[in-house]
Amino acid sequence: MIDFIKEWQTLIGAAIGASMPVLFWFFVEWRRRKRERIEGLYYLERILVNSINSLIDTQSTVVDFLEGNIEKTIENIQENMRNHAHSVDFTFFPLFEARLIDENLLKIKTGSGYIDNKIADVFRFSKDFFWIMEDVRRQFENSTKIQYEIALTNVNPTDVQGEQYIRNLKSFKEFVERDVLNKNIKNYIKVLMEARIAVIKLRKIGLLRWKIRFSKFWILIKKIKKSDRAFYDVIEEFFEDKVSEELKELDLKS
Repeated sequence: MIDFIKEWQTLIGAAIGASMPVLFWFFVEWRRRKRERIEGLYYLERILVNSINSLIDTQSTVVDFLEGNIEKTIENIQENMRNHAHSVDFTFFPLFEARLIDENLLKIKTGSGYIDNKIADVFRFSKDFFWIMEDVRRQFENSTKIQYEIALTNVNPTDVQGEQYIRNLKSFKEFVERDVLNKNIKNYIKVLMEARIAVIKLRKIGLLRWKIRFSKFWILIKKIKKSDRAFYDVIEEFFEDKVSEELKELDLKS
């Protein structure tokens, strides 16, 4: 019996000894992945904050352009009409930063499907916004160029040309305020803020607590899941108040 126990002790000891390098390798690999994930979250947070700040600067630049340059151009056209002169007044669409989010951001694995989807949304919004602003710039430059050519060729009387020019500028201003400022930029900022707040939460509580907190079981216990809503929508609801608070603070600063 004693020999049998000794044999088993020897066998168990050998097994433990043989498994230690493997266990150590798993531990080192786990630590490496955890460190990479945390570094990735810090990097994501910096990119999201920079994108929010850049977008706010763009918003401010566009507002200044509409309220300053466009209104001043309209005043000049009205002055030309009173003097019975054609209007060749020209204002340049402002330069601003509307960078595309680096596609490599999509390769960062956060461990959360919700956050990975949010980063994909951010990339899509950045791509759409870049081309939207390029299209807005092109529309404005084409419109003013046409008016410039009409004025030089005297196709229309001064009052007709001036009124047409003013209508075009006012229509452009209304379009930018409605679609760009109150829709495209606001929606883009909201998605950036949702992603940023979620990334900060994951970084602070860790992946394990995140998975426990936002497991389907937890949501069922809290009785906040509705049968007709997607799982990620419920996570979004969890951050809704914080997102609204941060967006309101941005509005106060701008």
